[in-house]
Amino acid sequence: MRELGQIISVDRGKALIRMDPHGGCDKCGLNGFCQATGTGSRELHLSLRGEDYQPDDLVEIETAPGSVITAAFLVFIFPLIVSIAAYALVSGRTQSEGYRILAFLVTFVCAELVVMAADRILGRKQLFQPRIVKRISSASDAN
Repeated sequence: MRELGQIISVDRGKALIRMDPHGGCDKCGLNGFCQATGTGSRELHLSLRGEDYQPDDLVEIETAPGSVITAAFLVFIFPLIVSIAAYALVSGRTQSEGYRILAFLVTFVCAELVVMAADRILGRKQLFQPRIVKRISSASDAN
């Protein structure tokens, strides 16, 4: 997945990059609430890897497709699979629908906690880290 971002600041080989929403974000009923800031824009700190970028440069940022798929699996599919397995296991041991649903919900919450822990550990790894692909336009081009 590729997105455009603008470099806000550069400090010690890292850039603070702001990415504004594109596509249907302005028409979406959520009005940017899917973003942590609530504005629809988000900011990332990315390594410049020896390249010379300046504030106000427009850059293309890429997130590897494998990491997007892995993240989607971890967030959405993994908790469901584990919760359905817990529901099935409890179904084999009891006839109570309440216990089945309770097992599903408790397991779902526990699976989400595992995902949160995995995000803290794996989220910093290179697999999930977006990277700057190229400069689209330079701040010096505007002058």
